[in-house]
Amino acid sequence: MKTRVLLIAAGAFAFTSCDGEKAQEAKQKTVDAAKAIGEATKEVTGKAVEKTKELTAQAGEKLKSATEAARTVIADKGGPALEAFKARMGGLSEWFKGAKGQAGGDPAKAHQLMGEMMNRVKSIPSEGLPPELKSAFERYQGAMSRVQEISKTMPVDEAGVEKWYMDNADKLGALEKDVLGAFKVLKEAAAAHGITGLDLGSGE
Repeated sequence: MKTRVLLIAAGAFAFTSCDGEKAQEAKQKTVDAAKAIGEATKEVTGKAVEKTKELTAQAGEKLKSATEAARTVIADKGGPALEAFKARMGGLSEWFKGAKGQAGGDPAKAHQLMGEMMNRVKSIPSEGLPPELKSAFERYQGAMSRVQEISKTMPVDEAGVEKWYMDNADKLGALEKDVLGAFKVLKEAAAAHGITGLDLGSGE
């Protein structure tokens, strides 16, 4: 049982770099559980069976509480999934900054960059992220996928591009609103986890 307590403690704090309120609470609950288990162990020898059962039950409750607190810490921090997400989003942001203006007035080059962009966006997993960040990023992935889909219908000759924009003005306007909303939600969710200064494709 003591080994289990140590595993809980390791699981709760191995992936946290700061001692937030929830992390402190989880630590204290783990310590309390360990103490309770120690007390129950001492009582096993030379004490009444009923008393031992009572102490063991109390220790079990404390251990359960410590486990739940540890899980909360890991869920809030995001663990290694969040750290990997930070690194990959940083790379995507740098790519956007470097790709800016590369297409010039060449629709074919724009198609090429759009394909590369979506490969990068799709390669970033959302599993293991805190719920609100996972939801925000999946919304962003969906919005960017829709951008790619409509861009596939854009002519590759400059003469046809202007007409294409006029013919799809309403659809493009609605899509722009959707995309900008996804940018806003993702930036807010990312900032809550210390991820700031991202270029998500809007140039901002």
